[in-house]
Amino acid sequence: MHPATGLSLVRIVPSSGANLTGRAFPPGATVGINPWGAHHNQSVYGPDTDNWRPERWLEIEEQGRGGEIEKYSMEFGLGSRTCIGKNISLLETSKVVLQLLRKLDFVLDESLWNREWTSRSRWFTRQVDFKGRVVLREKK
Repeated sequence: MHPATGLSLVRIVPSSGANLTGRAFPPGATVGINPWGAHHNQSVYGPDTDNWRPERWLEIEEQGRGGEIEKYSMEFGLGSRTCIGKNISLLETSKVVLQLLRKLDFVLDESLWNREWTSRSRWFTRQVDFKGRVVLREKK
């Protein structure tokens, strides 16, 4: 829903030229793909790409399309443009984030519930006027 990078991951077409999705590109041309566009590709992720629906990943696995999806998954870039911190980030996500979610509640400010969110993009894209608070969970 919200890839970190908002800029296209560009490449220069080699001296032999390139044919991408049926279109010819001359040598030296700059081509690229934007993670936001790729992650909203309805032919890959389904007709409801603008909706937060985490169960889509389970459905994709059940359909045996996991490998296809990996080609379009650019949370950390792809190929030579893969983030060098990817493995550390995945480790942190699997350990630290889960512990934070276990011990804390993240509460979205009520003024944002029925409001269109906006983003600002430089290299990283972040949401503007995002307000919330963190509350220690009560022990059960």
